[in-house]
Amino acid sequence: MRRPGNLSQAWKVKEVMGKEEGKTYSFKKPLAAQVSRVDWQSESLTSEQKRFLTRIFTQFAEFLPPHLTPALQMRGIAELQDTEQISFKEFLDQFLDPTAFVTFRLNDKIRGLWVLSGPLPFFALDCMMGGKGEIPEELREFTEIEKALLEKHVLNQFLLAYQEAWKDITPFSPVIEQIEFSPNYPVVFPFRENMVSARFVLRISGMTSLFQVAFPFRQIREIIPKNPEEMLTQTIIRRTQGAAASSLAPVVGKKIESAFVPVVVELGEAEVLFQDLLNLEEGDMLRLISRREEPLKIKVAGKTKFLGKPGSTENKLAIQITHVVQEGDESFDE
Repeated sequence: MRRPGNLSQAWKVKEVMGKEEGKTYSFKKPLAAQVSRVDWQSESLTSEQKRFLTRIFTQFAEFLPPHLTPALQMRGIAELQDTEQISFKEFLDQFLDPTAFVTFRLNDKIRGLWVLSGPLPFFALDCMMGGKGEIPEELREFTEIEKALLEKHVLNQFLLAYQEAWKDITPFSPVIEQIEFSPNYPVVFPFRENMVSARFVLRISGMTSLFQVAFPFRQIREIIPKNPEEMLTQTIIRRTQGAAASSLAPVVGKKIESAFVPVVVELGEAEVLFQDLLNLEEGDMLRLISRREEPLKIKVAGKTKFLGKPGSTENKLAIQITHVVQEGDESFDE
C-alpha cells in the first residue's frame, strides 16, 4: 500500500525527454532498464502508427481545455509530453495514493485507463466549490461527493474531448466503467500486458498537473487505419473544407436571429444537507434563501440577464422585467 506524501514532492512535474538514434525515452528509469524492458516486447507500433497516435493525442490535448473551462471557470493549456510502450505493472508503479483511476470503454472490444496523478482533482474541486483552485499540502482521500463531482464535471469531459479527437477517424461513444482512487485497485489488465501509454501536462492559472491514458497494444492496434498517413491527409482536407464553409456565416446569422432561445426564471435557492437531500419525499417543503419581495432571476444560457417580478397574463404564469443586468456584472450569478 502506498503512503500519502507531500504534494510539493509528489507532484513535481518533470518534463524530461531524451532522444537517441531516433527513439524517444522517458527517464523515469535508467536507460539500461528501458532497453531491457523493450527487449521482451514481441510487438511494437510502426513509425506510421506512432505518428498517427501522436496526432490523435495532440488533437485530444487541443480539445480538452475548452471542455474543462465551464466547470473550472478558467482557461488552460494541455500538451502531449510523450508516448511509450510499457507493461501494465510498470505503468501502475508510477503512481501515489490517492490517484484517480478511470476505467472506460471506447466500444465493446476496447478498454482504456485514464489516470489523474497530479493536483488537478483537488484544483478542480476547489474551483467548482467557488474557490481559486487551492491545493492541500498533504495528500488525502476523496469524499463520495467529491468523487461524484469529479466524474460529472471533469472525468466525463476527458472522454468527450477524446471522442472528439477520433470523430473523423472512427466514431466512439466512450463510457466510464469504474472510478477508483488507489493504485492497488485497477487490475483491469494482466500485469504483463503490453500497453501503449501517453503522458500529458495540463496548465491552468499557475497549476501544473500530469495525467496519462493507457490502452492494451493489441486493442489500440485494431482501430488504427491500415493506411494511417492517408487517413490523416483525408481528415485534414475535410476540416479545411469545413473551414471554407464558414464563409456562409452571414447567411447563417440571419437564420440565428429568428431562432428560439430558452429563457429560465429561477424561483430561488436552498442549501440542504446531503443526508436530508437523500431523504426528501413527496410533500416535503424546502425553505429558500431568497426573500419573498426579492426580484426573480431571469437566465439566458445559464447567465442572469434580467430581473423581474412574477405575475400572470391570459391565465398563464408570466414575468415582468424590472431590471436589465449590465454586461460584466456577475454578482447575480455568485
